[in-house]
Amino acid sequence: MPKSTHLTNIFSLLQAAPVEEKNHFLFLLGTDTVFTQRPTALLEKNPKTRADRRSYKRGETLSYAAQAAVTLLGEQEQVEIGEKDNPLSYSSPSVDVVNGPTTLGSEVGERIALAVSLALRAAASGKERLFIPAHSRGAVEGVMLMSELKRIKKALREEPHKSLYDILCAAPATDDNTYIAEAMKKLFSPADNDTYESRQALRARLDKLDKYPFLIDPVPGGSKFGLKMLRWHSPRFYEEPECSDYELLLYRDERTCCFTPIVPKGMKAKLIPGHHGTGSGNRYNQQSEKVPDTLHARDTTTVQDLLLCKMFDFFDRYSNGRFRQSEPHQLDLEHKEYKGYKGLDQVLNEFLNANEADRSKQLLALYTKILENDKAYRHFADSGKGYAWLRTQYATGGKRYVHYQVHYHQSMETVAPTLHEDFINEEHALLCLRDYIQFDEFAKAPLHEMVGKITDGLAETIDKMLESTEVIALSDNDEELERFAAQSDTKPETLKILRLLQNEQGCKIFFSGLSILVDAISQKYLRNNLSAEEYKQLRDVIEQPFILLKAKKKEAAAKQDFPAEYQKIIDQCDDMIQQGTKQTIEMHYRSIIEQADALWIQIKHRLASPEHFNAVFQIFVENLTKGENVPNKVREIQAFLAEIKPDSIDSIQNGINSAIDSLGELPENEISTIKGFIANKQREFLQSCFDAHQTSVKDYLINLERLYKLANNLYNDFPSLQNLVSDKKIDIEPQELNFRALGLIQAGGALLDALVKERKFNLRQQPDYISQKFFNLIKQEAIKLGTPSPEIEDLQQQLEQQLRKTAELEKTLHGDSRNALQARQSITELKLQLLSASSTLEDKNSEIALQQQQIEALKQQIEKNTGEIERIESACRNVNETINALLSEKEINKAGLISYKLLPPTNKYLDHLLRKAQKYKSDLPEDLNTPLPNLSESDFSSPSAKKEYDLIVDKFNFVLGLKNKLNDTKNYPLPSQRVDNFSQALQEKNKLDVHRDEAWIRYTKTCFAVLGIIITGIIPGAAYLLYCAANNKPSPLFFNHYTRGERYLAECQKELNPVVSPVQG
Repeated sequence: MPKSTHLTNIFSLLQAAPVEEKNHFLFLLGTDTVFTQRPTALLEKNPKTRADRRSYKRGETLSYAAQAAVTLLGEQEQVEIGEKDNPLSYSSPSVDVVNGPTTLGSEVGERIALAVSLALRAAASGKERLFIPAHSRGAVEGVMLMSELKRIKKALREEPHKSLYDILCAAPATDDNTYIAEAMKKLFSPADNDTYESRQALRARLDKLDKYPFLIDPVPGGSKFGLKMLRWHSPRFYEEPECSDYELLLYRDERTCCFTPIVPKGMKAKLIPGHHGTGSGNRYNQQSEKVPDTLHARDTTTVQDLLLCKMFDFFDRYSNGRFRQSEPHQLDLEHKEYKGYKGLDQVLNEFLNANEADRSKQLLALYTKILENDKAYRHFADSGKGYAWLRTQYATGGKRYVHYQVHYHQSMETVAPTLHEDFINEEHALLCLRDYIQFDEFAKAPLHEMVGKITDGLAETIDKMLESTEVIALSDNDEELERFAAQSDTKPETLKILRLLQNEQGCKIFFSGLSILVDAISQKYLRNNLSAEEYKQLRDVIEQPFILLKAKKKEAAAKQDFPAEYQKIIDQCDDMIQQGTKQTIEMHYRSIIEQADALWIQIKHRLASPEHFNAVFQIFVENLTKGENVPNKVREIQAFLAEIKPDSIDSIQNGINSAIDSLGELPENEISTIKGFIANKQREFLQSCFDAHQTSVKDYLINLERLYKLANNLYNDFPSLQNLVSDKKIDIEPQELNFRALGLIQAGGALLDALVKERKFNLRQQPDYISQKFFNLIKQEAIKLGTPSPEIEDLQQQLEQQLRKTAELEKTLHGDSRNALQARQSITELKLQLLSASSTLEDKNSEIALQQQQIEALKQQIEKNTGEIERIESACRNVNETINALLSEKEINKAGLISYKLLPPTNKYLDHLLRKAQKYKSDLPEDLNTPLPNLSESDFSSPSAKKEYDLIVDKFNFVLGLKNKLNDTKNYPLPSQRVDNFSQALQEKNKLDVHRDEAWIRYTKTCFAVLGIIITGIIPGAAYLLYCAANNKPSPLFFNHYTRGERYLAECQKELNPVVSPVQG
């Protein structure tokens, strides 16, 4: 029976005893990949199956690994193979395989929802470790799965009374075209047994579930030919995944357009040779063509073996040795030897049956064979061929693009720099060192500990050299070496390093490996935003080898009889480490400069005028027929495009699509050729424009700050870094870093200025994804460019309020005695002072550096003016006898009622309604004095949403009318008139009773009763009201449960009561 996705079933699993098998394996296949049970070489030979036969001749790696896991766990009899269209294609109690989405990627949301369901089932059944081996889009699904599980756990903890179904359907959708929430609604339904207790039990199980992703080339896709669904994007791609440990592998030799992998925060990638499908079992190139016979070493199958062995080494390491057993493994899954290549059964059996030391030797042997065939793998990148009609794209220097911690194209060199020619990656270097030195006790230690211990070992070895006056003869036999170590009171490891260094090739391997490890730590030191403690820890590790070698060289120089061979070894080590670190810093510098310049250009495209789009487009059109192998029909397309005047990025893409459509019916291969040719021209001349408009504001700001910090950190660290490699000059220009840092601030300011003018950014609110410091820098830059300063706007508003208050006082004193005239003169002087201060402030608005001082000065002036106003009010009270008509007790009370009792709750309720409306239209202005606009049905996701918005508009505009009646001093100067108008408005058709008609009627009776008391002085039912008040009983005119509208009216009524009190008293 297939696994159920019903939430009821998942909650039922919590009631059963936890399963004994604590490991679960969730395989997420890549784009257009389905579960492949047997090697495709076994398919029947005919022309129709030629391409399929070439796909996975030795087997598809993840499909094979899933079957191997099932067999090793002993669950063969419980396997279920899904129907053809079922994405859950292979399943057992502890293993699931989910087919990949199609090229267009429209199913990714459904695949993630299914993965969430399977992970919840695993947790509910008592699994404690979730392994997520995944490739391509499946690997990106794995990243999103971890994000979803983290979100679900948080919701279960912080919203304990919310149903699991509602939590699942609340997946975020901002800047995300994954449609996970819609897929959740489609896959799940509310559960009958979903209770508070069951949800907390599920949360407890999820808290125990450790996650171990094994991610292979996570590629979400990109946009091409206007097919936006090719580009699947979410800001959650780059969040740091919640996992216990991980493996992230990127293919070094892929260059196909739209195949840009992601690297989330907190993850470090390893490079492996090959294109996007090499490790899956495709030994041909991206178009199923053989590696040229001109290459002598052209075997590209070994990466698949390496991937398979690494995967099961990863499984075994974190499953408490689940796949180790006393009897040898004898897997037989019909993946046999093929044309001289080992079958996957043999590869995995040999690896699993080896002990840990021998497994390391096998991995090293695989790396060695890959290195021997390195030119064959590099041919995939150098041939200029990508998948089908997508063609190729690459960064400066021919490197692959990556999205490193943010959606922005960066060279792979910035993520995983080119290593010494003797090594594929850092793991290869470590395996070599381990094989030579055999330091098994720290083989799995963190990188910085490894470097520290190797440096300590090197120090002891050099000390042994310094004791000698001639080169020590050391046996190649380890037993003899250990006996010699005991006789000479020396650690065997020290002599092993010395033996290695005395061999020319061994010396090269040791120092190259150590240099690579130091460079790896330097990369982390230079490129990551670390805490002060982390910086110091890494800095200390980096400095250790340099300090050691400088000290030992000094000691050696002081010895007259020091062997020249040993002196050469120490000098060679010092030179290699210094040269490696120098190159790392220089490469980091170039990367910062290139990225900063490219980002500035991209932002300029984003801010460009329509004329700019037209100019860029015309350059593209002019160059369309230039170059070699131009298809015949391209000239017709060029003529068509020459008539187009685009004013936006969308109009450019629409024009290209229309031009291709204008060709009419053509053979599919000819259309594909034309599209491929135009795509290359498009990438060359238009891609920067496309990228500029596909990048979100969040990604722009994150990337600006990231590069700003990198430039600043390298600028500040340069003196100490140069001192570290004092024998070599680091070839960088520190001032260029400073220029780029300033340029990035200017770019950020220009972007904010444009966004504010487009009403797409509020300068008052700092985004939570950038620091306060950086936000202040780019905010001040935006103000320099003309964006209004929020602080100055606030001050001007305060000044205007003071001016309005003095105007009201001046009006009150009109026609009064000599004291009143003096008061008016004082007010006039005060007005002039305030206007002068405001004028001065505006004149000096551009002097940003002095703004804070001006603001403080103006604040002090306001305080002084406030005291002056109080003095004038005191003078007004002295002449009350002459202005009784305006300042009678009745009018004073009514004015206070309006200003302090009725307007505050009115504004509060208007603000509440505005927040509700902004949930449906987020760009509504922050304005409580303007009616809300009516919108068309096309602006809403459903008719019910429009209906709810319309109801909010009715409420808002009705309450705004009440507010306007209270503020209408022009037509009704007396407060009593405005209160009367307010009272009369309450008799209009009820606008707030949509949800609770009866409650509204009860309220209006109360409100009119109170208004009647104010107007007539008659207290209906006074005795009973007094009785209720005296005994703390609720009045019959009030109700216990309020809507927000009813609470607003209740506040109005409550604030009217003080006017009644004197009558009651």
